[in-house]
Amino acid sequence: MNGLLVLSFGGPRTEPEVMPFLRRVAARRGIPEERLLEVAEHYYHFGGASPLPAANERLTAGLSARLPDTVVRLGNRNSSPFIADALADFADAGVSEVSVHITSAFSSYSGCRQYRENLADAQAQVGAFDFRLLPSVRTHPLFARIWADAVGAVLPASPADLLFVTHSLPVPGSQQYVRQHEELLRLVVAELQGSAPAPLLSSWQLTYQSASSAGGLPWLGPDIEEVIRSGRLDSGSVVVAPIGFLAENMEIAWDLDVIAAAAAADLNLGYQRAAMPQDDPRYTDIIIDLMAVPPRRCDPACCPAPRHVAQRATAIGDLP
Repeated sequence: MNGLLVLSFGGPRTEPEVMPFLRRVAARRGIPEERLLEVAEHYYHFGGASPLPAANERLTAGLSARLPDTVVRLGNRNSSPFIADALADFADAGVSEVSVHITSAFSSYSGCRQYRENLADAQAQVGAFDFRLLPSVRTHPLFARIWADAVGAVLPASPADLLFVTHSLPVPGSQQYVRQHEELLRLVVAELQGSAPAPLLSSWQLTYQSASSAGGLPWLGPDIEEVIRSGRLDSGSVVVAPIGFLAENMEIAWDLDVIAAAAAADLNLGYQRAAMPQDDPRYTDIIIDLMAVPPRRCDPACCPAPRHVAQRATAIGDLP
């Protein structure tokens, strides 16, 4: 019997879960309690529930339906079901070989190496498994098509400015992260321009969200809110594609659906946000396809581990 682990970040479902969740995220990072309380308000704005757990459960259920001979489990870094819970289920089912789908598409410490560290920690608690890390969904040709269709579904008939957005990181060591986004951006735009009729795009660019001031390091920019408020966009409409994420989550809900949308409204700009790829049925097809290709082999320099705890605190931003 084989297993498939959907390995993800996690999130709270109710208000009482918010602060314990944020404290797990912030553990050993030196993030002040005031910052946790500030971020908690983002969750309370939505009743304490992150959209990410439900999105991952939908994905897990869809994979289970498509793979009846595979034990499919969700394991989270920061909320139940935890990674060790999923591994215990595999052990109970007699699973020894586990394919692992990480719900992150780009090379960064938090998006790759930290998940592998978490997996090793959970394995030390539960027992040995033969893990097979699936290639990133970014490498599959369907991925750009899914994004292009999601963007095309919300593009207006009149000209629009297309803002791709991803999580900001400290500039040092982020070259590969940026390059991977730019490669995907080019593929998505090419798909859009090749469609009939081709959309009326005034401009497109990569922007960032959730930058932190921690550590005194420069962070990737420009910030999406600053771009919207700059007054330099050419059209009267903004279309946002959160290309750095795979599923609905609190950063999208707060930074894009609340903050960026308010910036557009202040300037009387039309504002639309593309749907996330993980809820597209073809996303399940991608994972099943990737289960049949050689496992992922990470370059040691791909996602360098932070050198010390203070740097680790700035590796992905303060909090989701």
